[in-house]
Amino acid sequence: QKQELQHPGQAISASATAGASATGAVSASATIGASATGAVSASATIGASATGAVSASTTIGASATGAVSASTTIGASATGAVSASTTIGASATGAVSASTTIGASATGAVSTSTTGASATGAVSTSTTGASATGAVSASTTGASATGAVSASTTGASATGAVSTSTTGASATGAVSTSTTGASATGAISASTTGASATGAVSASTTGASATGAISASTTGASATGAVSASTTGASATGAISASTTGSSYFLCCTSFSISKYVFVVGFSRMEGR
Repeated sequence: QKQELQHPGQAISASATAGASATGAVSASATIGASATGAVSASATIGASATGAVSASTTIGASATGAVSASTTIGASATGAVSASTTIGASATGAVSASTTIGASATGAVSTSTTGASATGAVSTSTTGASATGAVSASTTGASATGAVSASTTGASATGAVSTSTTGASATGAVSTSTTGASATGAISASTTGASATGAVSASTTGASATGAISASTTGASATGAVSASTTGASATGAISASTTGSSYFLCCTSFSISKYVFVVGFSRMEGR
């Protein structure tokens, strides 16, 4: 079936549902929304109060439980791990490699570098500001980025801002429609063109490594554990793919909205071969 996603409940490619309180799937099954349950190939749920998994299990949201590869949970009051165990969030248990907690007084922050007094719930690679509460940003350089969904925010206030282009070396946890950099670890992006897209939630990932990537199209040398509708590379170890060499469907993020850490992502379909 080939259906255009007009409202939650319809499917894209195999099946895809993007919306609040919705259940659906990308490739096998995928649900992106609040209070939703679904899966990407095995299971993947991105939303608040949601449970799902990518490869083994992956849950990105508040009060959520899941894992990528072994287990990965990115959110507040969450439990999970990446590789052995990795948890980035407040009131969370886990570790990166052995144990890694990244963020200074950063409750629920998904960040590799936080240079600010408070980054409560911030999803950011780099936050250079006094307060980045709930900010979803690859780079936030401002005093306040409350709830901002931005790949690059350079200003005093970017409340609720939405940005579609990220061009940098690292976009860890960035919510962006276009990410062009060396590393897009954990990035939620419609297009990720970089050397590493580890754990990236992307409709299109073109890089050397897409380990654990949630992607409709993965074109790289290694797609270890990748959940992809199309995998064209030398190695697809453990890859869950609907198409290896045939036609592929690219799910393109066209809109973002945020409400108390709950993302509702709109998708449009692009058909290619």
